[in-house]
Amino acid sequence: PSALPCGDAFLALLSTDLGTLQAATYYGGADSEEARALAVAGDGTVYLAGATASANLDVPGGAQAQKGGVGGVDAFVARFAAGLGSLLAATYLGGSGADEAYALALGTAGVYVAGRTASADLPGTAGAAQAACAGDCAADGFVALLGADLAALTRATYLGGGGWEELRALAVSGDGSVYAAGATTSPDLPGAAGGTHASCAAACADAFAARLSGDLGTLLQTSYLGGSSRELPAPGALALDGAGGLLLAGSTFSPDLPATAGAFQAAPAGPHRAGWVALLPAELTGPQLRLALSGSAPATAEARHRFRYRLQVTHQGGDRATGVRVVDRLPDGVRFLSAIPSQGSCAWDSPWIRCALGDLAPGAEASVEVEVEALEPGQASHTAYLLADQSLEQGSVLQATLSTSLSAATPGGVGAWGPWALALLGLGAALGAARSAGGREPEQESQPHGRGARRPAPRPQG
Repeated sequence: PSALPCGDAFLALLSTDLGTLQAATYYGGADSEEARALAVAGDGTVYLAGATASANLDVPGGAQAQKGGVGGVDAFVARFAAGLGSLLAATYLGGSGADEAYALALGTAGVYVAGRTASADLPGTAGAAQAACAGDCAADGFVALLGADLAALTRATYLGGGGWEELRALAVSGDGSVYAAGATTSPDLPGAAGGTHASCAAACADAFAARLSGDLGTLLQTSYLGGSSRELPAPGALALDGAGGLLLAGSTFSPDLPATAGAFQAAPAGPHRAGWVALLPAELTGPQLRLALSGSAPATAEARHRFRYRLQVTHQGGDRATGVRVVDRLPDGVRFLSAIPSQGSCAWDSPWIRCALGDLAPGAEASVEVEVEALEPGQASHTAYLLADQSLEQGSVLQATLSTSLSAATPGGVGAWGPWALALLGLGAALGAARSAGGREPEQESQPHGRGARRPAPRPQG
């Protein structure tokens, strides 16, 4: 908005039992102020952030001494002594448009502030993760880093797509990464590829979270979170759980948020707005899976040999992977014997081995032990594909190719055993949500024959 409710911001200090008001102070100028965020440093100094319409705000020693635009509002950050007896420093933060701060977090690099901006000339964006606003610059999110004394603006970055964004929550991790959460109407939010939820839902009025480097120079990942209606207003709470997870809380009008099995409340209680809490992987990425082939077959061997190999799937990080599947097309001249999975089930659907391995948590593995027989001389080469319900993260290895050269059988010959020739091809997230080369999963899955698949025994003659 271009105007604020009449009045000043205020700051109060209460005893821990809330029984005593120990100190209170106004903070404002000739126009209106609104305080939105608060943080306390280790030395007891208090930081306050919000929005101001005043051109004469007291900003001693601040990085920006004057209001950025004529009329409208700017963000502000102020620093008070521990007992609220003195204003140590303060600064405006904004450009020629309307700028408002909603969130504040302290890190080793300084003071982080986040909010919403309509300024195309936000200061400090040189070298930023997103140095310019998107679209018509009517409303983008922003994150800024100030020195602890508020005397210098280290950097500021826009965060938004072609729609509308607002950031209302901030947190800083132990490694210095900065997390911001808010709401968006942009289907083109930067950094969402490979995210836990890589695209906005039907209404595209979703919550989202972003992870940036501590210097705000790199956008590491973003992820949408939403259902068929609106996740508005923006999430106002964000916290790291210390165990590799990121917690977000907000409100929604969607009846179909992606709640997981075992959630405390998997559906809204009524037709109106409901609250929600979500746990995402701190990396904000989709699953990162790796497919490898290994076994006891030779690079060259005689026909009529039986070969065993293993299809190994490893979850290397990111979100939980659901509906993990491996499909392996055997070449002509190779006879299928069996495929036994460590979990789930396999089916033989000539010429495909199809294995449904179920879900994999980060760090988990699943494998399929396959036995085949080479029937004739030639080059036996085949490729296995890895698929899942989610869009798989960059760095996933989704295809593996195995080949061996087969000579004619020697009567009584045994043949030499050695490693398979193995080539791993990293296809990345471009394969999308569980699709192999060509954009489609090869053929429709058939019904599995129990847990493992075996070739039926030949019928006796006569």
